[in-house]
Formats: sequence, structure tokens, C-alpha cells
Amino acid sequence: MDPRPRKHVTTFLYLRLPIFISEIILTVVSTIQAFESTNVDSTCHFSSIIKFTVCLEWILIVFVLLGVIIVFNPVNDDNIEDGSILARRAWSRRFKIVSLIFFLTFIVLFDILMMHPNFGLMILLFQFKIRQDALMRSAIDDLANLVASFFTEGDLVLSDVAAGLLLVVHSPTNVYPPIVATSSDRPDWMTIKNALHFLHFSSCVYGWPTYLLHNFGVSPVLRLFRKLQCCGGLRCDRVLIVEDNCCFCNTAAFTLSTEKNNVDLFFVSFRNRLYEVPFVVLADHETKSIVITIRGSCSLMDLVTDLCLDDEVLSVDVDADPVLREDPSLDSGGEVRVHRGILMSARYVFDTLRKHQVLEDLFVLNLNYELVVCGHSLGAGVASLLTLLLKFVHAKVPYMSMKMLFLCNIFRQEYPSVRCFAFAPPGCVISENGLVEMEQHVMSIIGGDDVVSRISYHVMDMFEMNSCSAGDLIFFTKKSDSGFSKAVSDVARSEYYHVGIICSKFRIVHAIPSGIVSQPLCEVIKSVEPDNFEVVIVDTTQSEKDEAVTLAEGVVGCAYNDIFDPKCVNSQGERSFYCSQLVTEAYSGIEFPHHKLNFKNEEGEFIKYWVAYFDERKREIPQGLDGSHPATLRQACVLKMRLSRQIGKQFTIPVSIKEALHFVNGSAVHLPTGKSFSVTEPRSGSILAECFPASSRLVSYAVLAAHKAQPEWAKYTWMDRGEILRKAAETCTWKVAPALACGNAVVYKPSPLAPISAVILARLLKAAGLPDGIFNVIQGEAETGMALIDHPLVKKVSFTGSISTGKKIMQACATRNIKPVTLELGGKSSLIICEDADLESAVAGAMIANFYSQGQVCSNASKVLVHQSIIGQFTDLLKRKTLEMVVDDPLKESTRVGAHITQQHMEKVLAYIAGAVSEGAKIVCGGNRIVVSGLEEGYYLSPCILTDVKDHMTVYKEEIFGSVMLVIPFTTEEEAVEMANDTSMGLAGGVFTNNKNFILAPLVPFGGFDQSGFGRENGTAVIEHYTQIKSVFVNTNSKLPNPF
Repeated sequence: MDPRPRKHVTTFLYLRLPIFISEIILTVVSTIQAFESTNVDSTCHFSSIIKFTVCLEWILIVFVLLGVIIVFNPVNDDNIEDGSILARRAWSRRFKIVSLIFFLTFIVLFDILMMHPNFGLMILLFQFKIRQDALMRSAIDDLANLVASFFTEGDLVLSDVAAGLLLVVHSPTNVYPPIVATSSDRPDWMTIKNALHFLHFSSCVYGWPTYLLHNFGVSPVLRLFRKLQCCGGLRCDRVLIVEDNCCFCNTAAFTLSTEKNNVDLFFVSFRNRLYEVPFVVLADHETKSIVITIRGSCSLMDLVTDLCLDDEVLSVDVDADPVLREDPSLDSGGEVRVHRGILMSARYVFDTLRKHQVLEDLFVLNLNYELVVCGHSLGAGVASLLTLLLKFVHAKVPYMSMKMLFLCNIFRQEYPSVRCFAFAPPGCVISENGLVEMEQHVMSIIGGDDVVSRISYHVMDMFEMNSCSAGDLIFFTKKSDSGFSKAVSDVARSEYYHVGIICSKFRIVHAIPSGIVSQPLCEVIKSVEPDNFEVVIVDTTQSEKDEAVTLAEGVVGCAYNDIFDPKCVNSQGERSFYCSQLVTEAYSGIEFPHHKLNFKNEEGEFIKYWVAYFDERKREIPQGLDGSHPATLRQACVLKMRLSRQIGKQFTIPVSIKEALHFVNGSAVHLPTGKSFSVTEPRSGSILAECFPASSRLVSYAVLAAHKAQPEWAKYTWMDRGEILRKAAETCTWKVAPALACGNAVVYKPSPLAPISAVILARLLKAAGLPDGIFNVIQGEAETGMALIDHPLVKKVSFTGSISTGKKIMQACATRNIKPVTLELGGKSSLIICEDADLESAVAGAMIANFYSQGQVCSNASKVLVHQSIIGQFTDLLKRKTLEMVVDDPLKESTRVGAHITQQHMEKVLAYIAGAVSEGAKIVCGGNRIVVSGLEEGYYLSPCILTDVKDHMTVYKEEIFGSVMLVIPFTTEEEAVEMANDTSMGLAGGVFTNNKNFILAPLVPFGGFDQSGFGRENGTAVIEHYTQIKSVFVNTNSKLPNPF
């Protein structure tokens, strides 16, 4: 989100005035019509009103465009010679005529389409099309950003907003059942009288169009102008206006609309960028309430957010809260889904309120007032989540998550009595506990369909359970998979690979290789592992649906048609079906699109999988026979979309992972013989597994597998590769990700001290869709590494480790095979603390630079150089903060210092400390072996601080690679720089100062192939070759938070 304020006056605002005029006409006409027909169903009038308004808007837009075309000369007279003026004028006339014909044709066709009785259905299908296509969603999101940035400085109120307000105000019977039904013992404040009172604020927040809706005439317009100053100012000194994107008209209109209600307007924010919903804060003295009122959908980007309908999965600690433990809809993993756009909008409002301390100031001025949140349409969902954010707040947490929201026993209640009036279905939280929480604090006034066509995940969840009827079909899609599902998708060049029939009790009958089964949806998802599923309605008679369900349930237990025989007979001669064949047989009376079985790729060659598949069954490939395919079925015109839902895959680590720690060509490899090495768990000192190093044969097999798979992987577009890597982005290491993203295949040999995480990464990448052979893991020690480096098919080596090993690798790559090498070796870095540095931030930086991961980081700044004038204060504060750090089991949340990697390394660090003391250094604190209860054999040390360190000492010269900090004084900047550079290593460094003249930021980059060598000459490339990249990070904040 762009935090920069927008201009108050813009040329585009005047170009869009015709749209505003149409909105005013709509509100006047619809208001009169609604008042005159209160005894008739009010919804019957809205379709004609909206059609009329849309027509009017399009006509006005076309006239504006035509006016621009006619006025604007597409060819500049000054740049054309006199001999071509006539030709230019003829071209200009043709251009105008063609443009006129084009726009008139377009508006006529649009009007015809809009008047079509199925117009609403077409729009709905278009929205579903957007939801089921991730690339389309991304493209439309980008388009929305582009268009909104072009019109970002105006304020567009859409027709559905005015229609929605009228529906709320003029629906006297309120016949729609609320989605969040309040319980019988609902609080006393949940009354229609209170709701109607706050509805006024909810409607007034829409700004000047709503003001003119309720106050139409010359006099209100003049009053609005009088309220405004010249150049778009506002005559209201007591209101904090963060931004008003319509020349302060919205704020002035809100003030005029509420001037008779005994309220004080306090805070205004009218922004309509993505997720930044406009809202107003006021003090309502009549009800003694502080009111936060939030506007609904008013921008193109709001609507695109609704159409895309991405949700956010947020983890919840179920076991930590007694209420959640009783919720059967949550498992131990605790998953709560919310509408991502609504949640981000709620966070925006929440953060804005905290940034300006709005509520704190208001409650000081208005003691004993209650907090009320209200909103309509999109604002209803935002208000609902904002209510939970305000109810459970911790003052030191900048961003709230659903985990923070529901852990009531951890976070104190800032506004426990907050109330919310949602003038549309909130529809932003799924799971029973979330709805119970909503019922206590949110009153949903309107149910049924929202004004904006939005299906929330809560509604979709109910829809899935209650609205999907027997006879509906469910299609499954998957991307970048391997094996049978990929082979099925490849023959149709489509992501659709499986289909089933929804039968009684919401069970799905479908055909899988083990036979025809009937399963609930959750089991189907586990068995077929889709990325997405779609439920579609079969547009046929109810009797035909009943017959289809009866047939499907009757064949449960039959075999799978493994040879795709058109006569429903498998290779064993049994009655059988494959998935799409089951559907066509069940709905035999429906004419589905004709399909011929195909087992060839785009080049016309048989796919290798199918060749092996039918060879195994000793059958000829049934190429060209009549059949069916899920992708072909999905194109049938009788299928109407009901819902589409993306599946968030769960990745689980198998218990047996320690049994096979090599991962080659997409599968685990177990070597049960030969020399082995032990894998030890540092926290307990116990042996996790025995690992057998990769033999030279396995190394060669892994390299050949990568070499064979890489060309196909390189054919993937960068977007396809990025989509796979993004699925594993949270756990993908920085060294592997760039190589894979560039289309390379990787053979990874992790450290023998930590081999298991690499295998987990390989499994995760495979689950994300990485093809087999692209990422391989082989285990071993020095011999295995050298065998891998020496292999002629390895074209690039990247190594992280010790300097001595790095030298051997560089020598091997330079003598036996000339290949590029990336080495990330040891370091002996320094951190300079100047006399003007903030002490709290400097201490935090020193602790991060030395104690992170027990100091086992190559970029550690073990030499902390502190100016002589502040070294006493610095050391005292550092000692106090260090002693507060908890050394304990790393699996505990309270632990700040865990175990060292091995016993040998722990003893090496202790030897460095003992050697320093013997050479004259002093221990300020720490440096002792710590015994953790229950983990007595673990490798724990207390963080150590040494002073009186001299430049001849071993700890001053060598990399310790442990939690040992050297505090060394200096008096001049030149002395500090000299000590920082007094090392043969150069990896990192840091400076804490408020004097920016002391900070130097050289930003220079660095750069072959095969036997031709590596490196560049001439041009700017040679400069890069003889320099090295230095990354410079400057903290622009005044404070550095201490994570310990």
C-alpha cells in the first residue's frame, strides 16, 4: 500500500462528474420509487433501476470518450509537411468515423446484453471464471491496480452501494434470515432500535452522494459549498483529517448529515486504495458511544478483491485455549480461514487508529463511553474483524493475527464491551468458535445475498454442506504433478484430471485405481490431493439426477476400468468404470461433448508413461477409441458452476524419514550397508539416526538424474517455476532457490551434522510440484563431496563451510575441472559502537550479532568495538540483558539460547574462552556449561562476554563460531576502523551511530562457461570482475528491537 497522500484536486475528478450525476439521478429515482411501494416487494424495482442507471452511465461515458476523440487531434499539425496535410485530414476523419461506429456498436451490444434475463448469471459465471484461474486473478488484480492508479485521486461511488442502502432502509419486513443467527440469550444491546440509530452513521460515511440522496435540492448543495473553503479546504478545526480524496466534500457531507445528532466528529480517513477502506470516528453523546463507522465497496480495487476471493489461512493454538479445544471443527493443527482482503482492511483501520492514538484521546475526553463499530457491505466484514481486533489487543504487538485474537488467556482485553452492527452479512470467519465469538459482539442486520456479489468462505462452507445437492458433479484440478494424475492431465492439455458424483449424505462416489468408492469430501481430498475443486450443477430434471445418483451408488465396490474400455470392462473382464466414464454412464441421457481417447503429447508422440502403463498390462494403447475425459466433460453446456475452492495442502513429515536420508530422482534411497556416521540431536545429545554415506555409484546416479531432468525443467517458463517455488518459499533455503529458479537442477550434499532438514526440503519441493530429478539430496562426508565436485556433468559448485575445505574445493575445481565456484567461508567481523549511538539499540545489535543461533553464524561480529566514553554504560546494560536470556530446551517458546551443534564444538568454544582468560582476558558473565533438566546430555553454554581483549590473543584473531562476545574499547574512528580491518577475513560489519557522515556505502557488484573459463573483461563487466559486492543496510528507525 502506498502511504503517500493524494492530491486534493485532480483533473480526472471533473472527467468523472458524469458518473456522479448518474449516481445522483439513481438515488433520487430509486428513493421515490421505494417510498411509493412499501407494500410491495422492494427488490422487484431494483433490477429496472440498476439497468436504467447502468445504461445512463455507459451513455455518458461514451459521450465523454467521443468528445475527447473529436476534440483531440491524433496527428500533430506542427510535425507534418504541407504536402501531407490533406492526407492527414482524411485519415483523421476516418479515425473519428471508425471510433464513433465502434463505440456506438459497443454500447448497443452492451445494452442488449444487460437487458437479457440471464445477465446476472453471466456476471456470476464471469466471477467464478476469475476465481478458478489463478493467472486470470493475478492479471485482473494487476489491471485493477493500473486503472485505480490512473483514477486514484477521485472518489467513485458505485450504483450497487446506493441500491444496497435503499434495500437496508426501505425493507420494512426484513425478511432475509441473518447468516450469523444470534442466540436466544443475545445481549440487551442487540435491538433493532439501536441498529437503526447507528445505521444513520453507516450510511452517512459514504459521503456526499448519500448526503444528496437524503437531502436533494438546491439548498443542501449550497450548504455543502458553504461548508467548504476555497481550494477544497474544510471549515472544521477540531477534526483530524488524514485524507479526503474528494476535495473534503465527503467530510463536509458527513458533518452536515450528522449535525442534528449531538455528535462530535473527531477523525476522518477517506482513502480507497487497495484494502484501505474509508472510515470515520466520532463521539455520539446521545448514546454515550465512541463510533467507528466503515464504508463499503466504493472502488474498483475493492470489487476486484471481492471477485478474486483469496482467503488467508491462519494457525491457531487450539490446545492453548479451552474454548477452541471444545470446537469439533478444529483439529490440533487449528486452522481458521478469513477473507484476506477483509482482514487486511481491518488491519489497516486498526493500525491507523493506533498510529494516531484516536481511541485513547477520545476516551480521555469522553469517560465511561462505550465503543461501537458499524459498517455496510464490505465495511460489514471489516467492522466484524475490527471488532475482534479491538477486543483482544496487546499494546506492544504491531500486527494482529487470528492466533493473537483467540488466545484470550494471553492477551488482555482492551475494549471488552465493544459492539458491532453489521448492515450486511459479515461472512469473514469460518469455524464454529469464530461464529460464536461473532454472535457475542456482532449484530448482523441483513442476511441473504449481499449487495456486492461476494461469496464469503463462511457462506461457502455452509454452501458446501447444505446447498450442494445430490447429483451435482465435483471436478478436481492439479498442477505440475507427476505420475498417473499428470499423465491424465497431459493427454488433454488441461489441469482437470478427476471427477466424481455427489450422492446422498454429501458423500462422493468416484473411481480411483483401487475401484469405485464412496467417501466424504475430506477423504476424497486426501486421496486425490487436488490443488482446486469445483462443484457444478447438472442442468437437467430432478428425476434424471435421482437416477444418476442411484446408478453411482449401485456400482460402489466395482473395479476400476484400467484399460479405458468403452464397454466398461477392465483387463480382468470385470464390470468397471474410470472416473469420467462413471459420470457419462450415470447421466446417459445427456449428450456430453464427444471425446476420442488420446495418449499422445503435443508433438504427436505417445507419452512414455502410457507406453509403460499398457506394456505392463500387455495391451495395445486404445488411441482414438470413443471415451471421455474430465476436461472434456467440464466443457459441457449443461454444467453450471456452483462453487470453486482452492485447497491448502498440508505437508507432514513422516516418522520414517530418518530411515532413508538420500533423496534422488523424486524418491528416498536407503543404503543399508557400508561405513556409517551418527546423526546426533544437539538438544539432548542422543543419536537420531545412522546415515550411510553415498557411494560413488549413487553420486553418479544423482548427477545423471539431474542432468536428464534439467532440460525439461528449463523449458518451464519463469512464471511456472516461480509458482512451484513460491509454494515452498517459507522453507526453501536461499542457496537452493536461485539455482532452481534459473532453470538448473541441483544435487545437494548437506553437512553430515544436519542431514535431515535437507531431505524434508526435498520432500516439500516435490509436494509443491517440482519434477523428479531436479532437486536431489545425497549424504556423506568429505569423500562424497569430492566425488560430487569431480563429476564432469556438474557445471557449478556452491559451498558454505570452513576456509580449509573451501581452499580444497577451489583447488579441485581449478585443476581437475574448470568450473565456477561460489564460496561462503568463515568470518571475523566487527561491530563499531560510536559515542553518539543509542545504547539500547547498540546493545540489541551486539546481542543479535553474537548470540543469534548460539553464535554459530559465519557473519557474527564477535569483535564489538565500543567508544571509550560509553564503554562502562554499554557493558553494564549488555551484562544485564545477557543474564536475562533463558538457556533451555530450544523447543520451548521461552528459550532464547539453545544447544551447540555437537559436543566437540561446544568443547572447542570452551577452550577458546579458557585460552582467552589464560592470556589475560576477563569474563564479564557466562562461559559456563549449562545442564538442562531432562536434557542433561545436551550441549548448552551460557552466552559469554569478554573484556580486556588484546590483539595478540587467539580469540581476537580466529573465528570462534560460538556465543562469545569480545568488548574492546577505542578512542578514535581511525583506531576503530584499523581494528575492524585487522583480520584476513572480510565477511560482514556494522556501525551504530547517528552521524551519517561516518557511514560509507560503496555499492558495487561482481562475474566462461565449461572449459573456456570464467570471468569477464572489457567494458563495465571488467570493473565488476575486479570488485566485490558489499551489501549495506541502514536502519532508518531510531530504535532496534531486541529479540532476546
